[in-house]
Amino acid sequence: MIEARVRKQHSMNIEGKNYLKWKNKFKLISWNINGLSYSSKNILLSQQETHKWDVIALQETHNNWNGSIPKNWHIINSEIPPKNDKFSGTCIIIKNKKYVINDGKKGSRICWVRLNGKSKNYVIVSAYLPHSQRSNPSFQDTICELDNLLTYFNHNFSNDCLIICGDFNCKVARNTEGIIGRWNIHKSSNDNGKEFTKFLRTNGLCLSSTFFCPKKNHTNCTYKKGNSFGQIDFICVSKRYKTDVKKCTVNWDLAKLKYGKKKNMIMEQ
Repeated sequence: MIEARVRKQHSMNIEGKNYLKWKNKFKLISWNINGLSYSSKNILLSQQETHKWDVIALQETHNNWNGSIPKNWHIINSEIPPKNDKFSGTCIIIKNKKYVINDGKKGSRICWVRLNGKSKNYVIVSAYLPHSQRSNPSFQDTICELDNLLTYFNHNFSNDCLIICGDFNCKVARNTEGIIGRWNIHKSSNDNGKEFTKFLRTNGLCLSSTFFCPKKNHTNCTYKKGNSFGQIDFICVSKRYKTDVKKCTVNWDLAKLKYGKKKNMIMEQ
């Protein structure tokens, strides 16, 4: 889980519209949930009561979120994963639906929502990019779709703050042009990482979690399987609003509750 804390807002009515007014912080998490099972939903909902997350972005849901939800919540699902891509799926959960302007989806790997703000609005995207061995869809196909979506928002809503949450299945080099910080665990980028870095540069984004030093005995590692490990999950934020993010950490608590061990971290911002 990646957790980020951004300057918070509370509801305010102006001419019949709900706006967000700066106050303290709001909390957003991103998690590759590895399937929306009954137990996963229960873990997420129970921990929501404790942590009070305002926005939850999920990847690799394998299905749409169905069933009852708490009052005033708003859920955006991607398209149902097709048979040839059955392990895809993304979802965004908004704690208070009155902030939602509109939302949408692009296939089974991208969904988004636009939230009302006082000084600026927020576009939050949950994305799940394929690994390098996958060809239908490929990493390049999905990042092209994501790039087209952000081009639309940058062109039509240039003052909005973009927040892209996801499992990007690539390794990027630390200390890269002010868009990737020193606390990224990789020294160099792989091929997909180079393409992802170009995507960040083109859309004016930075990787929030790489600019925050992890606590002692903690790590920014977001994936571990056997002796293989990496930092492939991130929360990306518009560079112009980078200083609005007050904290961004990698947390394994939800994964431990689900698996009893470190697997598929959560990012909280």
